[in-house]
Amino acid sequence: MEELTNNLLFRAMAFFVVISILGAIGALARDAMRKGGGVSMLTTAGLFLVFIGERLDMEGLVRIALSGGGVLIIGAGLVVGVRAMLAAKDARRDGLRLSLIWNAVAVGGLCLYGLTLPSITDALSLDEEALARWNGSLAALAPLTVLIGLLPAAFVDRILLVHPRALPANVAKRAATSGLIAALTAGLLIPVNFLASSHDKVWDVAYFRTTRAGESTQNLARTVASPVSVTLFYPSGNDTRAELEPYFNTLVEASEGNLTLTVADQANRPKLAEQLGIRENGYVTLTMGDNTEKFKVSTEMKKAKKSLKELDSTVRKHLIKLTRGPRTVYWMVGHGEASAREKKDQMRKLNRLKREVFEPANLKLTDFGVSTGSTDAVPDDAALLVIAAPMKPLLPEEVTVVNNYVDAGGALLVMAEVDGDNLTEVFDHLGVQLGTGILAHETKHLSRYGGKVDRILLATNKFGSHESVKTLARMATQRGVIIPTARWVAKKPSGDTKVTTLIRAFPETWADLDRNLEHDPTEERKAYELAVAVTKPDSDLRAIVVGDVNLMSDALLSASQGNEDFARDGLMWLLEDEAIAGEINNEHDVEIVHTRDEDFVWFWLTVAAVPLGMLGLGITLIRLRRRS
Repeated sequence: MEELTNNLLFRAMAFFVVISILGAIGALARDAMRKGGGVSMLTTAGLFLVFIGERLDMEGLVRIALSGGGVLIIGAGLVVGVRAMLAAKDARRDGLRLSLIWNAVAVGGLCLYGLTLPSITDALSLDEEALARWNGSLAALAPLTVLIGLLPAAFVDRILLVHPRALPANVAKRAATSGLIAALTAGLLIPVNFLASSHDKVWDVAYFRTTRAGESTQNLARTVASPVSVTLFYPSGNDTRAELEPYFNTLVEASEGNLTLTVADQANRPKLAEQLGIRENGYVTLTMGDNTEKFKVSTEMKKAKKSLKELDSTVRKHLIKLTRGPRTVYWMVGHGEASAREKKDQMRKLNRLKREVFEPANLKLTDFGVSTGSTDAVPDDAALLVIAAPMKPLLPEEVTVVNNYVDAGGALLVMAEVDGDNLTEVFDHLGVQLGTGILAHETKHLSRYGGKVDRILLATNKFGSHESVKTLARMATQRGVIIPTARWVAKKPSGDTKVTTLIRAFPETWADLDRNLEHDPTEERKAYELAVAVTKPDSDLRAIVVGDVNLMSDALLSASQGNEDFARDGLMWLLEDEAIAGEINNEHDVEIVHTRDEDFVWFWLTVAAVPLGMLGLGITLIRLRRRS
């Protein structure tokens, strides 16, 4: 019912906005055509209708009416322009011809867009990489061509309207040149935007604030087994020292006596500095027994800002190294698994998972393949075994090794891939089944490419009550996870393990079995499970199964705080360290990512609500002025 109401409101708003804008443009075009010009107005109106029909992913008769109507308006404008040109004489006829030429260039941009339609690209039989280059190139050229055509045409039409009877010589050419210069200048934004999206560059102009002690770090301070001494080496009155002391005082208070804080000037405490291996101010040391961890935070505030913004994650990393000791994670290799070394597919590159989740937990990643014993047994020192979306089947001996490891109560992280191996024997042993088809939803997804392909870029904030997602469940109103091209996972009816839901999709999600990005009657709609935890009675087994490895990829860990929280807290649960799970406070910027529903709101606020509000304000002010 809610979805039906949203669709009705959407269509009513779209109809109102389109009628309002077309009415205004139609009135202007009517007056312009009476004076022998204004083809660009009709071209603009037609292009706007095509944009609404295509960009907003309209369907059925609505799309045909909008896009087809836009094409008809463009064609009608060109016909009227040709008739006006044939009826004119001398310089005015030349001006109308020039306007038609530039309008034709704009229509050429529309034709370039048409070459990206599925009916064209399917006929070309391009592979995935070639199709991406084809669509990417035309997606950049089409708007640039439209812009280069419309602005000169509009400039020429304005001159034709200013001079409705006799047009001075060469005025139309000068107007077209001015419009072309303006179009090319504006067109620079397209490659600049492409370069900006491809090459990140950050200028810190925001208000600076030192990070606060996060929930995870405070939990860690509470659980240390032996006293930890924290020493700050900074001179009195130092700005960096003033930022560090409140942070560590919070940890001292949270630790209930497990942590103590000392602040010293290295020059005044030479014996203490020598004992801790410090030769200058600007260092923080953490000592437990004979072990010491240290890191630098500059005494100069300008240089210290970056370190202070990431202070919480830095302290947490060193506290874990100090209190937990090194552990080994064995990473299954030899079957095309996703990894930190991936170069071709960025959605399978797991370098950030290694660098920002595993390594700060003092985990050493070791390849586990045939040459290192994957057909014999999982080593006894394994804290965790990772199977990251293999593209090829595991050897029968390797399946036996994994299942024996499960039976022995090991910790296992398994990530699937839509086109990868099904890992049937492993999942059967875990009591889990893996779905077929890619999960899709009409609205609960990212708006990335502006078409139906976005439907498989699922986003959700629906989480279970498990320990590994308690942070996400608590923060569900503020953050979610992104899990594109996912397969569903669920408990097998005959399994003897306990399978608990961690992440689920929104209701009305369907498994797109034929990959046509459309819901078919045979494709069931429901709130599918996207990730589950597996345990077993009378066993130490802990396993997490994720329906898509992309959830842990570099691209999504950097874009979504929720993905990072899931990876980190899930790891803590697998390592039986759920007591130190929780939020980490870093003051770094995270890319803003909107779902389609959020984009719907922002789009109509910008194209309808704000302009119509300004129009209403203008009418009100005019009426008040007339009354006065």
